[in-house]
Amino acid sequence: MNKIVSEAIIFAMLFSLPACSSGGKVKISFDTKEYITDSLKMQAQIPEFCGFSDKDFESRLNDEYENTINKWMEDFETESNTEPHPGGVQYQLFITQSVKNNQNYFVSLVTEVYTFTGGAHGATVWIAKNIDGLENKAITLSDLFKEGTNYKEILNKIMLQMMEDDKDKYGDLWEKPSITEKQEKDFYISKGKLVIYYHPYELSYYARGFVEFPISLEKLRPYLKQEYCRLACEK
Repeated sequence: MNKIVSEAIIFAMLFSLPACSSGGKVKISFDTKEYITDSLKMQAQIPEFCGFSDKDFESRLNDEYENTINKWMEDFETESNTEPHPGGVQYQLFITQSVKNNQNYFVSLVTEVYTFTGGAHGATVWIAKNIDGLENKAITLSDLFKEGTNYKEILNKIMLQMMEDDKDKYGDLWEKPSITEKQEKDFYISKGKLVIYYHPYELSYYARGFVEFPISLEKLRPYLKQEYCRLACEK
């Protein structure tokens, strides 16, 4: 990022969650960066973690978020400077963070990235990171389940049954949900539930937004690895 942009960046501490000594939580704080011109507006929240037992892992995690988000902002600025702005439209990039879970030494953080470069609407993606604070590692969906468990078939059946049982919520879907390689990362934990999500256009029209399937971890307990049964008790 060039010197002008660097000098224009404003850092603001937004909030902190309770420290790790309370209910198995880590401390998560957020800096926000902002840069605005007539042709470009960027705002981004960058998380910083404190409280993992493995400080090398914690440092790598913090660096990963900071470096990745800075790179997104730099690339978006370059795109804004090199691409035409039809009708003088202002390019926009907004990066926000949502803590879905932070207890029992397990963190689910969803990064929302919204971009607008003209047209009828912008584009929004969610990028979830699920972190086992006891093992100090990011995990995928398959990591939650016992080896040899056909978790994909189990989850597929549950989601199809949810569609059948709640037509008001899922009756407008034009595709049936299924667990693919993408869902290995497109999930988060929240209030004792495993939430599988699909982006706009994956199962339904854009205005429908994200389609989420919250599945009780208590229901999945027989298939979970013992170390992740602790997540079924969260409220």
